[in-house]
Formats: sequence, structure tokens, C-alpha cells
Amino acid sequence: MPAFVFDENAIDPRVLIRSLSDYFENVMLELADPTRPAEALPQGLSRPVLEEALQVRFQGAMEAAAARFYAVRDAIGAVSQFALERHGLVGPELTFKLSAVSTASTRLFENPFPKWLKKLLEMIDTVFKSILEALKIDGALTELKEIVENLIEDD
Repeated sequence: MPAFVFDENAIDPRVLIRSLSDYFENVMLELADPTRPAEALPQGLSRPVLEEALQVRFQGAMEAAAARFYAVRDAIGAVSQFALERHGLVGPELTFKLSAVSTASTRLFENPFPKWLKKLLEMIDTVFKSILEALKIDGALTELKEIVENLIEDD
């Protein structure tokens, strides 16, 4: 999986939202386990991004959070069109949001530095919070992302 891409021609917004959710999960898993092959993140990005003691705890936290990603996946399939519309997760609004994530992901692949990783995480967070609100799921996954984002050393 290279930089985040999505099918702009998908009719069902749930397909697009699921692609972002899967990408977010893969980014977090690759950040948590530096031995995992880099697919969602560029090969040139130095991993681990956290100091050793935190990295081990982050990996444990991601293993514990796996069930939350499954819950998100299930909820995406069941969310109403009305809830998606209310949170700007359909049509041109969703396309714009996913395009922004795709742009941030492409920039990270072009410039594999912590600065661009943080920007990608911020962009994912912006969209993913709307998704979680529409799904009526707590923000535990975005909290993990925010903690990692805040611990990444700047360039």
C-alpha cells in the first residue's frame, strides 16, 4: 500500500470511509511495530519514532486496541446515511477530506521526515474524529494517535 489513495468513483461513502479507517489502522500498526514491513508509511521513514520504553508500551496499547478497529469497521457498515450527511461524510465534502489525507500521505512519501508524519497524523485525526462522531464511538483510537503524534520529535 503506497500513499493513501481512494476510489473517487465509489458510490457508497462507507467504502471510502472504510478505506481511510483501514489506512489509519495500518499507519498505527506500522508505527507501533517497527519490524512490520512498511506499506502505509514510506520505507525511508526512520522507525521506531518513539524512544524504546514508550515504543514497547505503544505496541502493547495497539494490540489492546485491535478490537476497537474491528468495532469501527462493523459500525461503518451499519451507519445511517443521515449520520454521514450530518457529519460531512458524503459527496464533495468527503472527497475533499479524503483528498487532503491523500495529499498529506503523498507529501510524507516524498519527504519521509517526522514533520510530514505529524502532518499526516493531524490530517487523519481531523477526518477520523468526524467518522467516530457519526458512528457514536468513543475517541480512544484518536487518543492513541494524538499521544504518538505529540511524542514524535520534530526534524
